[in-house]
Amino acid sequence: MSPSHNRRPRVAALVATLAVTTLISGCSADPSGQDDSSPQAGGTAIVALDFSVTCLDPQQTTGFAALLPVQHAVDQLTYQNPDTGKIEPWLATDWTIDEHSTTFTFTIRDGVTFSDGSNLTADVVARNIEEIIALGALSPLGTSYFAGFDRAEVDGDQVVISFTEPNAQFLQATSTTTLGILSASSFDATPEQRCAGEYSGSGPFTLTSFTPDSEVVIERRSDYDWAPTSAAHTGAALLERVEFPIVPEAGVRTGLLGSGQADAVMGVFREDEAGFDGNGHWLLARANPGFTNSLIVNGHSAILTDPQVREALQIAIDRQEVVDTVLSSTASPATGLLTSTSPFATDFHDLLALDVDRSRQLLDDAGWTIGDDGIRTKNGTRLSLRVAHFPVQSELIALLNQQLHTVGAELVSQIIDAGAWEKIIAGEGDHDLLQRNLTRADPDVLRNQLGSAYSNFLYLDQPGELDRLLEAQAAATDDQQRQDLVDQVQTLVLGENLVWPISEQNQVYAGNTDLQGVTLDSASRLNLYGAWLED
Repeated sequence: MSPSHNRRPRVAALVATLAVTTLISGCSADPSGQDDSSPQAGGTAIVALDFSVTCLDPQQTTGFAALLPVQHAVDQLTYQNPDTGKIEPWLATDWTIDEHSTTFTFTIRDGVTFSDGSNLTADVVARNIEEIIALGALSPLGTSYFAGFDRAEVDGDQVVISFTEPNAQFLQATSTTTLGILSASSFDATPEQRCAGEYSGSGPFTLTSFTPDSEVVIERRSDYDWAPTSAAHTGAALLERVEFPIVPEAGVRTGLLGSGQADAVMGVFREDEAGFDGNGHWLLARANPGFTNSLIVNGHSAILTDPQVREALQIAIDRQEVVDTVLSSTASPATGLLTSTSPFATDFHDLLALDVDRSRQLLDDAGWTIGDDGIRTKNGTRLSLRVAHFPVQSELIALLNQQLHTVGAELVSQIIDAGAWEKIIAGEGDHDLLQRNLTRADPDVLRNQLGSAYSNFLYLDQPGELDRLLEAQAAATDDQQRQDLVDQVQTLVLGENLVWPISEQNQVYAGNTDLQGVTLDSASRLNLYGAWLED
Protein backbone atom coordinates (compact mmCIF):
# COMPACT_ATOMS: atom_id res chain seq x y z
CA MET A 1 0.00 0.00 0.00
CA SER A 2 1.70 3.17 -1.18
CA PRO A 3 0.56 6.57 0.08
CA SER A 4 -0.29 9.32 -2.35
CA HIS A 5 2.55 11.82 -2.71
CA ASN A 6 0.53 14.50 -4.43
CA ARG A 7 -1.12 15.70 -1.26
CA ARG A 8 -1.45 14.06 2.13
CA PRO A 9 -2.94 15.42 5.33
CA ARG A 10 -0.33 17.16 7.45
CA VAL A 11 1.35 14.55 9.62
CA ALA A 12 1.33 16.79 12.68
CA ALA A 13 -2.47 16.72 12.57
CA LEU A 14 -2.50 12.93 12.45
CA VAL A 15 -0.17 12.26 15.37
CA ALA A 16 -2.76 12.82 18.08
CA THR A 17 -5.19 10.47 16.33
CA LEU A 18 -2.65 7.72 15.75
CA ALA A 19 -1.45 7.89 19.34
CA VAL A 20 -4.61 6.04 20.37
CA THR A 21 -4.78 3.59 17.45
CA THR A 22 -3.07 0.27 16.91
CA LEU A 23 -0.38 -0.38 14.32
CA ILE A 24 -1.77 -0.95 10.84
CA SER A 25 0.57 -3.27 8.98
CA GLY A 26 1.64 -2.58 5.40
CA CYS A 27 -0.60 -4.02 2.71
CA SER A 28 2.07 -5.23 0.34
CA ALA A 29 3.40 -8.76 0.65
CA ASP A 30 6.46 -7.95 -1.46
CA PRO A 31 9.55 -8.32 0.80
CA SER A 32 11.96 -6.91 -1.75
CA GLY A 33 12.96 -3.81 0.25
CA GLN A 34 15.03 -1.21 -1.57
CA ASP A 35 15.62 -2.15 -5.19
CA ASP A 36 17.44 -0.98 -8.30
CA SER A 37 14.53 0.83 -9.92
CA SER A 38 15.17 3.97 -11.96
CA PRO A 39 15.35 7.18 -9.92
CA GLN A 40 12.47 9.62 -10.34
CA ALA A 41 12.42 13.31 -9.49
CA GLY A 42 9.69 15.00 -7.49
CA GLY A 43 7.38 14.31 -4.59
CA THR A 44 7.26 14.93 -0.85
CA ALA A 45 8.70 12.36 1.55
CA ILE A 46 7.65 12.22 5.19
CA VAL A 47 10.29 10.98 7.64
CA ALA A 48 9.34 10.85 11.33
CA LEU A 49 12.02 11.83 13.86
CA ASP A 50 12.13 10.17 17.26
CA PHE A 51 13.39 12.89 19.54
CA SER A 52 12.87 16.49 20.56
CA VAL A 53 14.25 19.12 18.18
CA THR A 54 14.65 22.63 19.56
CA CYS A 55 17.71 23.95 17.69
CA LEU A 56 18.65 23.64 14.02
CA ASP A 57 21.96 25.50 14.01
CA PRO A 58 24.55 22.88 13.04
CA GLN A 59 27.21 24.77 14.95
CA GLN A 60 25.20 24.69 18.19
CA THR A 61 23.05 21.58 18.31
CA THR A 62 24.31 18.14 19.32
CA GLY A 63 20.97 16.37 18.90
CA PHE A 64 21.10 13.34 16.63
CA ALA A 65 17.53 13.82 15.39
CA ALA A 66 18.05 17.55 14.79
CA LEU A 67 21.14 16.92 12.68
CA LEU A 68 19.26 14.63 10.30
CA PRO A 69 17.39 17.44 8.48
CA VAL A 70 20.21 19.93 9.11
CA GLN A 71 22.82 17.82 7.32
CA HIS A 72 20.78 18.18 4.12
CA ALA A 73 20.91 21.98 4.30
CA VAL A 74 24.64 22.47 4.91
CA ASP A 75 27.88 21.12 3.44
CA GLN A 76 31.29 20.69 5.03
CA LEU A 77 34.86 21.30 3.94
CA THR A 78 35.44 17.56 3.76
CA TYR A 79 33.41 14.37 3.49
CA GLN A 80 33.93 11.14 5.43
CA ASN A 81 33.19 8.19 3.18
CA PRO A 82 30.81 5.90 5.15
CA ASP A 83 32.20 2.78 3.48
CA THR A 84 35.93 3.43 3.88
CA GLY A 85 36.07 6.01 6.68
CA LYS A 86 38.46 8.06 4.54
CA ILE A 87 38.28 11.86 4.40
CA GLU A 88 37.52 13.15 0.90
CA PRO A 89 37.18 16.60 -0.72
CA TRP A 90 33.91 18.52 -0.65
CA LEU A 91 33.78 22.30 -0.23
CA ALA A 92 37.56 22.10 -0.04
CA THR A 93 39.05 20.62 -3.20
CA ASP A 94 42.28 19.68 -1.42
CA TRP A 95 44.32 20.40 1.68
CA THR A 96 47.77 20.15 3.19
CA ILE A 97 48.76 19.51 6.80
CA ASP A 98 52.15 20.36 8.23
CA GLU A 99 54.25 17.64 9.84
CA HIS A 100 53.19 18.65 13.36
CA SER A 101 49.43 18.81 12.60
CA THR A 102 49.33 22.43 13.71
CA THR A 103 48.62 24.09 10.35
CA PHE A 104 45.84 23.03 7.97
CA THR A 105 45.57 24.72 4.57
CA PHE A 106 42.32 24.20 2.64
CA THR A 107 41.73 25.23 -0.98
CA ILE A 108 38.10 26.35 -1.30
CA ARG A 109 35.96 25.12 -4.16
CA ASP A 110 34.86 27.62 -6.80
CA GLY A 111 31.27 27.91 -8.03
CA VAL A 112 29.48 27.01 -4.78
CA THR A 113 26.58 29.19 -3.70
CA PHE A 114 24.45 29.40 -0.59
CA SER A 115 20.68 29.31 -0.60
CA ASP A 116 20.65 33.11 -0.12
CA GLY A 117 22.45 33.47 -3.48
CA SER A 118 25.86 34.46 -2.07
CA ASN A 119 29.10 32.74 -3.05
CA LEU A 120 31.31 30.47 -1.00
CA THR A 121 34.76 32.05 -0.54
CA ALA A 122 37.75 31.53 1.68
CA ASP A 123 36.69 34.64 3.60
CA VAL A 124 33.31 33.08 4.36
CA VAL A 125 34.99 29.93 5.69
CA ALA A 126 37.24 32.03 7.93
CA ARG A 127 34.17 33.92 9.15
CA ASN A 128 32.50 30.64 10.10
CA ILE A 129 35.50 29.66 12.15
CA GLU A 130 35.48 32.98 13.99
CA GLU A 131 31.78 32.64 14.74
CA ILE A 132 32.13 29.08 16.07
CA ILE A 133 34.91 30.24 18.38
CA ALA A 134 32.72 33.15 19.52
CA LEU A 135 29.88 30.77 20.40
CA GLY A 136 32.02 29.26 23.15
CA ALA A 137 29.90 27.00 25.38
CA LEU A 138 26.97 27.33 22.97
CA SER A 139 28.97 25.15 20.59
CA PRO A 140 30.25 22.34 22.83
CA LEU A 141 31.41 20.16 19.93
CA GLY A 142 32.86 23.03 17.92
CA THR A 143 34.76 24.25 20.96
CA SER A 144 36.43 20.87 21.39
CA TYR A 145 37.32 20.65 17.69
CA PHE A 146 39.11 24.03 17.87
CA ALA A 147 41.06 23.36 21.05
CA GLY A 148 44.36 25.26 20.85
CA PHE A 149 43.10 27.43 17.99
CA ASP A 150 45.45 30.27 17.06
CA ARG A 151 44.15 31.97 13.91
CA ALA A 152 42.51 31.57 10.51
CA GLU A 153 44.10 33.47 7.64
CA VAL A 154 42.90 33.88 4.06
CA ASP A 155 45.30 33.66 1.12
CA GLY A 156 43.38 33.93 -2.15
CA ASP A 157 41.19 30.84 -2.40
CA GLN A 158 42.87 29.21 0.59
CA VAL A 159 42.14 29.24 4.31
CA VAL A 160 45.09 28.56 6.60
CA ILE A 161 43.96 27.36 10.04
CA SER A 162 46.65 27.32 12.72
CA PHE A 163 46.77 25.80 16.19
CA THR A 164 49.20 26.42 19.02
CA GLU A 165 49.66 22.68 19.51
CA PRO A 166 49.19 19.51 17.43
CA ASN A 167 45.53 18.83 16.64
CA ALA A 168 45.47 15.64 14.55
CA GLN A 169 41.73 15.15 15.03
CA PHE A 170 40.86 18.39 13.23
CA LEU A 171 40.76 16.99 9.68
CA GLN A 172 37.99 14.54 10.58
CA ALA A 173 36.23 17.33 12.48
CA THR A 174 35.90 19.29 9.23
CA SER A 175 33.68 16.47 7.89
CA THR A 176 31.15 16.75 10.73
CA THR A 177 27.87 18.62 10.44
CA THR A 178 28.92 20.70 13.45
CA LEU A 179 31.43 22.44 11.17
CA GLY A 180 28.87 22.91 8.41
CA ILE A 181 29.55 26.14 6.53
CA LEU A 182 26.94 28.93 6.64
CA SER A 183 26.70 32.04 4.47
CA ALA A 184 28.13 35.32 5.77
CA SER A 185 24.65 36.83 6.06
CA SER A 186 23.67 34.02 8.45
CA PHE A 187 25.75 35.68 11.13
CA ASP A 188 23.61 38.79 11.03
CA ALA A 189 21.18 36.63 13.02
CA THR A 190 21.64 35.96 16.72
CA PRO A 191 22.56 32.46 17.95
CA GLU A 192 18.94 32.08 19.07
CA GLN A 193 17.68 33.01 15.62
CA ARG A 194 20.08 30.57 13.98
CA CYS A 195 18.74 27.86 16.30
CA ALA A 196 15.33 28.69 14.84
CA GLY A 197 16.70 27.92 11.38
CA GLU A 198 17.42 31.49 10.27
CA TYR A 199 20.55 30.82 8.21
CA SER A 200 21.60 29.81 4.70
CA GLY A 201 23.67 26.76 3.86
CA SER A 202 25.06 25.39 0.62
CA GLY A 203 23.39 21.99 0.88
CA PRO A 204 21.03 20.30 -1.62
CA PHE A 205 18.01 21.33 0.45
CA THR A 206 16.92 24.53 2.18
CA LEU A 207 15.24 24.78 5.58
CA THR A 208 11.83 26.27 4.89
CA SER A 209 9.84 25.65 8.06
CA PHE A 210 10.57 24.79 11.68
CA THR A 211 8.18 24.43 14.59
CA PRO A 212 10.20 23.36 17.66
CA ASP A 213 9.22 19.91 18.92
CA SER A 214 6.69 19.61 16.11
CA GLU A 215 8.10 19.59 12.56
CA VAL A 216 11.01 20.52 10.28
CA VAL A 217 10.55 20.97 6.53
CA ILE A 218 13.25 21.15 3.86
CA GLU A 219 12.89 21.82 0.12
CA ARG A 220 15.13 21.00 -2.84
CA ARG A 221 17.57 23.48 -4.37
CA SER A 222 17.40 23.18 -8.14
CA ASP A 223 20.91 24.61 -8.68
CA TYR A 224 22.86 22.25 -6.39
CA ASP A 225 25.81 20.65 -8.20
CA TRP A 226 28.79 20.09 -5.85
CA ALA A 227 28.29 16.74 -4.14
CA PRO A 228 31.35 14.77 -2.97
CA THR A 229 32.94 12.87 -5.84
CA SER A 230 32.21 9.47 -4.26
CA ALA A 231 28.48 10.23 -3.86
CA ALA A 232 26.25 7.83 -5.80
CA HIS A 233 24.07 10.75 -6.93
CA THR A 234 25.09 14.14 -8.35
CA GLY A 235 23.27 17.34 -9.22
CA ALA A 236 20.03 18.47 -7.64
CA ALA A 237 18.32 16.21 -5.10
CA LEU A 238 15.50 14.07 -6.48
CA LEU A 239 12.95 14.65 -3.72
CA GLU A 240 11.22 17.99 -4.01
CA ARG A 241 10.41 18.28 -0.32
CA VAL A 242 10.90 16.37 2.92
CA GLU A 243 8.75 16.81 6.01
CA PHE A 244 10.16 15.68 9.35
CA PRO A 245 7.40 15.43 11.97
CA ILE A 246 8.78 15.04 15.49
CA VAL A 247 7.13 12.00 17.03
CA PRO A 248 8.70 10.81 20.32
CA GLU A 249 6.21 7.94 20.82
CA ALA A 250 7.51 4.79 19.12
CA GLY A 251 4.06 3.33 18.57
CA VAL A 252 2.86 6.48 16.88
CA ARG A 253 5.89 6.54 14.55
CA THR A 254 5.38 2.96 13.46
CA GLY A 255 1.66 3.63 13.15
CA LEU A 256 2.39 6.44 10.72
CA LEU A 257 4.63 4.17 8.69
CA GLY A 258 2.33 1.17 8.72
CA SER A 259 -0.71 3.21 7.70
CA GLY A 260 1.14 4.89 4.84
CA GLN A 261 1.16 8.33 6.45
CA ALA A 262 4.96 8.34 6.62
CA ASP A 263 7.55 7.06 4.18
CA ALA A 264 10.24 6.36 6.78
CA VAL A 265 10.81 6.57 10.53
CA MET A 266 13.83 6.57 12.80
CA GLY A 267 14.05 4.86 16.16
CA VAL A 268 12.31 1.55 15.38
CA PHE A 269 11.98 -0.52 18.54
CA ARG A 270 12.90 -4.19 18.75
CA GLU A 271 9.31 -5.43 18.95
CA ASP A 272 8.40 -3.57 15.75
CA GLU A 273 11.35 -4.62 13.58
CA ALA A 274 9.87 -7.87 12.29
CA GLY A 275 6.78 -6.08 11.03
CA PHE A 276 8.89 -3.86 8.77
CA ASP A 277 11.46 -6.37 7.56
CA GLY A 278 9.98 -7.11 4.14
CA ASN A 279 6.20 -6.96 3.71
CA GLY A 280 6.52 -3.87 1.54
CA HIS A 281 9.08 -2.22 3.82
CA TRP A 282 12.84 -1.99 4.33
CA LEU A 283 15.05 -1.77 7.41
CA LEU A 284 18.42 -0.03 7.72
CA ALA A 285 20.53 -0.39 10.87
CA ARG A 286 24.03 0.57 11.90
CA ALA A 287 25.86 1.20 15.16
CA ASN A 288 26.68 4.86 15.60
CA PRO A 289 30.40 5.50 15.72
CA GLY A 290 31.49 7.32 18.84
CA PHE A 291 30.74 7.25 22.56
CA THR A 292 28.70 4.20 23.60
CA ASN A 293 25.35 4.51 25.35
CA SER A 294 26.68 4.78 28.90
CA LEU A 295 26.11 5.93 32.45
CA ILE A 296 28.64 8.59 33.45
CA VAL A 297 29.44 8.99 37.13
CA ASN A 298 29.01 12.45 38.62
CA GLY A 299 32.26 13.10 40.46
CA HIS A 300 30.30 15.01 43.12
CA SER A 301 28.05 12.05 43.97
CA ALA A 302 28.48 11.22 47.66
CA ILE A 303 27.69 7.54 47.17
CA LEU A 304 29.83 6.99 44.09
CA THR A 305 33.01 8.49 45.53
CA ASP A 306 33.64 4.98 46.88
CA PRO A 307 35.46 2.96 44.18
CA GLN A 308 34.11 -0.30 45.63
CA VAL A 309 30.55 0.87 45.10
CA ARG A 310 31.29 2.01 41.54
CA GLU A 311 32.80 -1.36 40.69
CA ALA A 312 30.03 -3.30 42.42
CA LEU A 313 27.25 -1.58 40.53
CA GLN A 314 29.02 -1.61 37.18
CA ILE A 315 29.54 -5.39 37.27
CA ALA A 316 25.89 -5.92 38.27
CA ILE A 317 24.75 -4.72 34.84
CA ASP A 318 23.75 -7.50 32.44
CA ARG A 319 24.47 -5.89 29.08
CA GLN A 320 23.38 -8.88 27.05
CA GLU A 321 19.97 -8.82 28.72
CA VAL A 322 19.69 -5.13 27.85
CA VAL A 323 20.36 -5.88 24.20
CA ASP A 324 18.04 -8.89 24.15
CA THR A 325 15.20 -7.11 25.92
CA VAL A 326 14.92 -3.42 25.05
CA LEU A 327 17.26 -2.70 22.14
CA SER A 328 17.31 -3.51 18.46
CA SER A 329 17.94 -7.09 17.37
CA THR A 330 20.91 -5.63 15.49
CA ALA A 331 22.42 -4.03 18.61
CA SER A 332 25.43 -5.29 20.58
CA PRO A 333 26.54 -4.92 24.19
CA ALA A 334 29.16 -2.25 24.77
CA THR A 335 32.73 -3.53 24.85
CA GLY A 336 34.30 -0.21 25.84
CA LEU A 337 33.82 3.54 25.71
CA LEU A 338 33.89 3.51 21.89
CA THR A 339 31.52 1.61 19.64
CA SER A 340 32.84 -1.09 17.32
CA THR A 341 32.29 1.17 14.28
CA SER A 342 34.60 3.84 15.73
CA PRO A 343 38.16 4.32 14.51
CA PHE A 344 40.70 3.20 17.14
CA ALA A 345 38.09 1.13 19.03
CA THR A 346 39.46 -1.65 21.28
CA ASP A 347 37.56 -4.48 22.96
CA PHE A 348 37.60 -4.06 26.76
CA HIS A 349 34.70 -6.42 27.48
CA ASP A 350 36.70 -8.20 30.22
CA LEU A 351 36.44 -5.06 32.35
CA LEU A 352 32.65 -5.05 31.88
CA ALA A 353 31.92 -8.71 32.70
CA LEU A 354 28.77 -9.49 34.69
CA ASP A 355 29.56 -10.81 38.21
CA VAL A 356 26.60 -10.51 40.58
CA ASP A 357 28.24 -12.52 43.37
CA ARG A 358 31.29 -10.26 43.43
CA SER A 359 29.03 -7.22 43.29
CA ARG A 360 27.20 -8.30 46.45
CA GLN A 361 30.46 -9.09 48.21
CA LEU A 362 31.94 -5.68 47.37
CA LEU A 363 28.86 -3.93 48.73
CA ASP A 364 28.98 -6.05 51.89
CA ASP A 365 32.66 -5.18 52.36
CA ALA A 366 31.87 -1.49 51.84
CA GLY A 367 29.39 -1.57 54.71
CA TRP A 368 26.11 -1.49 52.79
CA THR A 369 23.51 -3.78 54.41
CA ILE A 370 20.27 -5.10 52.94
CA GLY A 371 17.07 -3.51 54.27
CA ASP A 372 13.60 -5.02 54.62
CA ASP A 373 12.65 -3.81 51.13
CA GLY A 374 15.77 -5.30 49.55
CA ILE A 375 17.60 -1.96 49.17
CA ARG A 376 20.86 -1.49 51.03
CA THR A 377 21.61 1.30 53.48
CA LYS A 378 24.72 2.64 55.18
CA ASN A 379 24.71 5.13 58.05
CA GLY A 380 21.11 5.97 57.27
CA THR A 381 21.78 6.57 53.57
CA ARG A 382 19.88 4.50 51.04
CA LEU A 383 21.77 2.97 48.08
CA SER A 384 19.62 5.00 45.72
CA LEU A 385 21.11 6.71 42.68
CA ARG A 386 19.49 9.48 40.67
CA VAL A 387 20.04 8.87 36.96
CA ALA A 388 19.46 11.72 34.52
CA HIS A 389 18.33 10.51 31.11
CA PHE A 390 16.34 11.50 28.07
CA PRO A 391 12.76 10.20 27.71
CA VAL A 392 13.64 7.83 24.87
CA GLN A 393 15.86 5.87 27.31
CA SER A 394 13.15 5.32 29.95
CA GLU A 395 12.74 1.62 29.14
CA LEU A 396 16.50 1.08 29.36
CA ILE A 397 16.70 2.80 32.75
CA ALA A 398 13.77 0.74 34.06
CA LEU A 399 15.56 -2.49 33.11
CA LEU A 400 18.86 -1.33 34.65
CA ASN A 401 16.94 -0.52 37.82
CA GLN A 402 15.62 -4.09 37.93
CA GLN A 403 19.13 -5.46 37.47
CA LEU A 404 20.62 -3.33 40.24
CA HIS A 405 17.79 -4.33 42.57
CA THR A 406 19.25 -7.84 42.56
CA VAL A 407 22.30 -6.55 44.44
CA GLY A 408 20.42 -4.10 46.68
CA ALA A 409 20.59 -0.82 44.77
CA GLU A 410 18.02 1.27 42.94
CA LEU A 411 17.91 3.89 40.23
CA VAL A 412 15.64 6.91 40.50
CA SER A 413 14.69 8.30 37.09
CA GLN A 414 15.29 11.98 36.36
CA ILE A 415 13.93 12.88 32.91
CA ILE A 416 16.08 15.51 31.20
CA ASP A 417 14.16 18.46 29.82
CA ALA A 418 15.58 21.67 28.37
CA GLY A 419 16.04 23.29 31.79
CA ALA A 420 17.68 20.21 33.31
CA TRP A 421 20.03 19.92 30.33
CA GLU A 422 21.18 23.52 30.76
CA LYS A 423 22.05 22.78 34.39
CA ILE A 424 23.87 19.57 33.49
CA ILE A 425 26.09 21.20 30.87
CA ALA A 426 26.75 24.09 33.27
CA GLY A 427 28.08 21.59 35.83
CA GLU A 428 25.12 22.07 38.15
CA GLY A 429 23.30 18.76 37.75
CA ASP A 430 22.19 17.04 40.96
CA HIS A 431 22.23 13.55 39.45
CA ASP A 432 24.50 10.65 40.45
CA LEU A 433 24.63 9.16 36.96
CA LEU A 434 24.11 10.68 33.53
CA GLN A 435 22.94 8.57 30.59
CA ARG A 436 24.88 9.73 27.56
CA ASN A 437 26.01 8.78 24.08
CA LEU A 438 27.48 10.86 21.27
CA THR A 439 28.08 10.15 17.61
CA ARG A 440 31.41 10.97 16.01
CA ALA A 441 33.68 8.83 13.88
CA ASP A 442 36.84 9.82 15.76
CA PRO A 443 38.12 8.86 19.24
CA ASP A 444 38.37 12.53 20.16
CA VAL A 445 34.71 12.13 21.11
CA LEU A 446 36.13 10.95 24.45
CA ARG A 447 37.79 14.30 25.07
CA ASN A 448 34.59 16.14 24.30
CA GLN A 449 32.56 14.08 26.78
CA LEU A 450 35.07 13.55 29.58
CA GLY A 451 37.69 16.31 29.37
CA SER A 452 37.48 18.85 32.18
CA ALA A 453 37.84 21.73 29.71
CA TYR A 454 34.95 20.54 27.54
CA SER A 455 31.63 18.88 28.44
CA ASN A 456 33.22 17.48 31.62
CA PHE A 457 30.29 15.17 32.35
CA LEU A 458 32.46 13.51 35.01
CA TYR A 459 32.36 16.87 36.84
CA LEU A 460 36.12 16.78 37.41
CA ASP A 461 37.19 19.67 39.63
CA GLN A 462 40.62 20.08 38.07
CA PRO A 463 42.74 18.64 35.25
CA GLY A 464 44.56 15.41 35.95
CA GLU A 465 45.98 12.31 34.27
CA LEU A 466 42.81 11.73 32.27
CA ASP A 467 43.02 15.21 30.76
CA ARG A 468 46.68 14.69 29.92
CA LEU A 469 45.89 11.50 28.02
CA LEU A 470 42.90 13.02 26.25
CA GLU A 471 44.92 16.00 25.07
CA ALA A 472 47.82 13.77 24.03
CA GLN A 473 45.65 11.52 21.82
CA ALA A 474 44.22 14.57 20.05
CA ALA A 475 47.74 15.77 19.30
CA ALA A 476 49.21 12.41 18.21
CA THR A 477 50.18 12.38 14.54
CA ASP A 478 51.21 8.71 14.46
CA ASP A 479 48.33 6.22 14.34
CA GLN A 480 49.97 3.66 16.59
CA GLN A 481 50.85 6.31 19.16
CA ARG A 482 47.28 7.58 19.10
CA GLN A 483 45.94 4.05 19.46
CA ASP A 484 48.10 3.50 22.54
CA LEU A 485 46.88 6.76 24.10
CA VAL A 486 43.21 6.04 23.39
CA ASP A 487 43.66 2.61 24.97
CA GLN A 488 45.22 4.23 28.03
CA VAL A 489 42.21 6.54 28.32
CA GLN A 490 39.86 3.57 28.29
CA THR A 491 42.00 1.59 30.71
CA LEU A 492 41.97 4.48 33.20
CA VAL A 493 38.26 5.30 32.93
CA LEU A 494 37.02 1.71 32.87
CA GLY A 495 39.51 0.59 35.50
CA GLU A 496 38.15 3.25 37.88
CA ASN A 497 34.54 2.55 36.78
CA LEU A 498 33.97 6.24 36.09
CA VAL A 499 31.83 5.39 33.06
CA TRP A 500 29.59 2.32 32.79
CA PRO A 501 29.20 1.51 29.07
CA ILE A 502 25.91 -0.27 28.39
CA SER A 503 25.39 -0.79 24.68
CA GLU A 504 26.27 0.35 21.23
CA GLN A 505 23.82 3.03 20.14
CA ASN A 506 22.27 1.50 17.03
CA GLN A 507 20.15 3.55 14.70
CA VAL A 508 17.34 1.54 13.17
CA TYR A 509 15.25 3.04 10.37
CA ALA A 510 12.28 1.57 8.55
CA GLY A 511 10.64 2.76 5.37
CA ASN A 512 8.04 1.91 2.79
CA THR A 513 9.41 0.50 -0.46
CA ASP A 514 8.06 3.48 -2.36
CA LEU A 515 10.99 5.43 -0.86
CA GLN A 516 14.14 4.23 -2.61
CA GLY A 517 17.82 5.23 -2.73
CA VAL A 518 18.12 5.84 1.02
CA THR A 519 21.60 5.33 2.52
CA LEU A 520 23.36 5.89 5.84
CA ASP A 521 26.19 8.38 6.24
CA SER A 522 29.34 7.96 8.32
CA ALA A 523 27.44 9.08 11.44
CA SER A 524 24.65 6.52 10.82
CA ARG A 525 22.13 9.20 9.86
CA LEU A 526 19.73 8.83 6.94
CA ASN A 527 21.05 10.39 3.74
CA LEU A 528 18.14 11.44 1.52
CA TYR A 529 20.17 13.37 -1.07
CA GLY A 530 19.91 10.57 -3.64
CA ALA A 531 16.55 9.19 -2.49
CA TRP A 532 13.40 9.17 -4.62
CA LEU A 533 9.75 8.16 -4.49
CA GLU A 534 8.35 5.54 -6.82
CA ASP A 535 4.94 6.16 -8.38
